[in-house]
Amino acid sequence: PAVAHINANTAYGSEITSLGMTILFDPALLTASQARVTYRTAHFSLASNFSTPGAASIILTSISGEKISTGAGPIVDLIFNVSPTATVGLTSTLVFSNVELVPLSGLPVPVTPRDGIFEVCPACLLHDGDVNRDGRVSVSDLQLAINIYLLRFTPNSQEFAAADVSPQPNGDGVV
Repeated sequence: PAVAHINANTAYGSEITSLGMTILFDPALLTASQARVTYRTAHFSLASNFSTPGAASIILTSISGEKISTGAGPIVDLIFNVSPTATVGLTSTLVFSNVELVPLSGLPVPVTPRDGIFEVCPACLLHDGDVNRDGRVSVSDLQLAINIYLLRFTPNSQEFAAADVSPQPNGDGVV
């Protein structure tokens, strides 16, 4: 599995309490398997739909009125399974559509989404427990995996793939 960190730069005073979006990608290369909250949205409820190949629809909302923290950084992590026939260097554009950020008032705020690129790299295909990529598995890798699990650390796609040591082929998308 590989992780795409979905980032948002929220301005001071935007007070976003809900959001919705659809992310489009190449279904021949990627299959969305899971979406999860990040440290910026830890108190939010998340709903996702991956039933359409090549599309991931995500809704985040805070019933209690919690707000996405002001600033930049990941708001959702989207976990992909990479095709077993993928080769290094293959890419898929990640197209953001139907993006809506909504504050407590219920009136959407203007959004300028930026599409992204997912690229298959050698380290993305690794699955071995060496989270910090220093060439050996040690207690520091264990600590990084614990921090990922407890949402104290947001891994890049290589770190997540290395920390997902499930016996299933290509992991199970969970650390």
